[in-house]
Amino acid sequence: MSKYIIKKESIKKAHVSYQTSNGYEFTPKNKQYAEIKKITVLDSDLKEQIFRQKLAKEYKKIVSYIYNLLNTTNDDGTSTLVAYTELKRLKQLLAYKYEEKVQQKVLEKYEKKLSILEIEVKKLAVQLYQNRTAELNASKGARR
Repeated sequence: MSKYIIKKESIKKAHVSYQTSNGYEFTPKNKQYAEIKKITVLDSDLKEQIFRQKLAKEYKKIVSYIYNLLNTTNDDGTSTLVAYTELKRLKQLLAYKYEEKVQQKVLEKYEKKLSILEIEVKKLAVQLYQNRTAELNASKGARR
């Protein structure tokens, strides 16, 4: 069952008539579709699938960024702080941007994954702090 009608007005233009409702609009980035200015998705299942893919892509990007930050040889703690900040940002993004667009089960799954990552980043921050205090205590004791 189609929910839209495509009418060709000319060779290069097509007019789509559909009922106005809330849909997801985007512009295709592929050069093959350079003539298309805007696409509106009205099907709720397709919209949810698009938002799930966007959410998964955002999650993978943040996880790889955090992994790269934490695997650097830099042990001054700034990378840990940046990783923690990025986790908080993604949690807020989940709470506000995708709250109504994706099913609650999917959001809860990603929130659980993010909380596990947050715990690991906190453990790493505590470990860095303990190492730094041990080094400071060792250097204080050697003075006369």
